Amino acid sequence: MKPIAVHTLSSAALALAMTAVAAAPAAADMTKWKATAQKMGTFLPKIPAGWKATKLITSVSNSAFQKHILARRVYRTIKSEGVDTQINIFIQGSPGWKKKGWTFPCHADRTSKKCAKFEQKTIGGHQFLIQKRRENLSYRTHLDGGRITILFAGKWAKASHIEPFVKRINYKSLAKLR
Repeated sequence: MKPIAVHTLSSAALALAMTAVAAAPAAADMTKWKATAQKMGTFLPKIPAGWKATKLITSVSNSAFQKHILARRVYRTIKSEGVDTQINIFIQGSPGWKKKGWTFPCHADRTSKKCAKFEQKTIGGHQFLIQKRRENLSYRTHLDGGRITILFAGKWAKASHIEPFVKRINYKSLAKLR
């Protein structure tokens, strides 16, 4: 009987081979997701008069715990009422573009204690959860069953600052983005 040749790989070589196999599809996905993040950024509002804004900031993540595509921009006033008002607008999508099986619980069930700190408001046919904490005010909504989340987070902002930004997003077109 002939002996069978057994080939062994060092643990480092095995890890490198597994990483290369695992990274190939993810790298293609990441390139596609980065392009999608740039498209999401086109839905952020134009800079209104009296405000200045940062460049578009995009990020993508493909870890076991967090998969997301994000586009955001920070808008600031030029010292109105003695305070520099700041509004961060985030558009976040879930890769694979599957609808999540859940939405914000406070949209459906207003009875929990956690939901008591949110107010609900409908603007332009979309429901927003509004949270006020000291100098911070945030408006949050989701599109297409939670697949896309939009957050307007204001520091030293009032509803009169945030709501014009809320009205400047084309929600129908954004929901169609894949």
